[in-house]
Amino acid sequence: MKRKIFFTVIFALFLMTSQVKAIESQSNENVSSEAINQLIQELGNSNTTIKSNAAKTLVDIGDPVVDPLISALNDENYDVRENAALVLGKIGNETAIDPMISALSEQEWDESQEEEEFGRALGTALGSFGEPAVEPLSEFLAGKEYSSSAGHAMAALELIGEPAVPVFVDLLYTELRVESAYHLRMIGEPAVDYLIPLLDDEDPNVQGRAAEALVGTSNPDVVEPLTKLLDDDNEYVRNMAQHALESMENQYPQESFLYGREREFFVEDEKREWLSSLEPIVKGRSEYIMPYFYPDGPVIGYGLYYKGYLTVDLLIGSEVNDSYMAEIYSVIDEEALKNGVEEVPVLFSYTSMPVEDVEKVEIPDVLLGLTTDEGASRILLPAGFMAVILIILVIGLLLSRKK
Repeated sequence: MKRKIFFTVIFALFLMTSQVKAIESQSNENVSSEAINQLIQELGNSNTTIKSNAAKTLVDIGDPVVDPLISALNDENYDVRENAALVLGKIGNETAIDPMISALSEQEWDESQEEEEFGRALGTALGSFGEPAVEPLSEFLAGKEYSSSAGHAMAALELIGEPAVPVFVDLLYTELRVESAYHLRMIGEPAVDYLIPLLDDEDPNVQGRAAEALVGTSNPDVVEPLTKLLDDDNEYVRNMAQHALESMENQYPQESFLYGREREFFVEDEKREWLSSLEPIVKGRSEYIMPYFYPDGPVIGYGLYYKGYLTVDLLIGSEVNDSYMAEIYSVIDEEALKNGVEEVPVLFSYTSMPVEDVEKVEIPDVLLGLTTDEGASRILLPAGFMAVILIILVIGLLLSRKK
């Protein structure tokens, strides 16, 4: 009898699960506008979990929510605007590209944090559309000088990568040449073939920026044209050509190595909370990693990157194998577990010393663990920099006492 009841219950659960799946499948096609609008408003909820769940559901529903999300780009709640942009990027329906670029251009960029975060979300989302977004972004940037909105559009193009290279090359002839050279350098090797002809351009500004964009390349085809520029009449062109050639002589591994588990974020508050959970791991003197720092070890930088992981900078030329990186990671992972973070993501990469004769110095805790949205906190700082900071602090104390 008990066995019969058991199988009856199991069969009933199976039927219920099948019905739920059928309802979910049907709801994605016939979900009501009221339900969609409710989900969109939840993107502005003060509870991050509710926001994230709403975003995931909207992504799962897909195309039926695109038009309401486009309307939400003008919502009064800035959280709704920001997260609507990110959801549109994850859905990937190309009809959202032009409205998102319009939202970028219509913004009154008052440099407030909220407006800047919305612009960054638009840039991130537009970058996820790939090649279909290249031409509209190019048209948006035509004839513009640098602004926050132009910066976010260019960041989107960098995310797109190789298909956007011709746009950046064209922008080298405009007021946006400085930023374009930077983004071309970030794209890297796919841009090299486009940049080599520009080293012979009539405009020295274009020549110099093209040489600057080639800093870090290992392509031997650039050696001859760069060498010719070492005797150029323009000092800037000569300096950039020399810098690019020197970077080839001091070539170091371009690979980065990610340990742990990278997280996916559906709303920005998720990422912000995640970054906050990582901050205690890198704050203070981080004694657990100091034995690996130069000159005793290969590490010259350790910090928190805004994309959601810790970074370990390894000195160029260091003999670091997989087992050694795994050893460093295990030390960081152990510290992360103490702070409740499992499988903490850590990115290892190679770089050079920021200045010559960098020394390890005692750094006040208040100056350690500082983070920004566009950079990382660092443990190792030049001694000269610290001297200036300490002088400023002393002068400030003396002035405060006089008051």
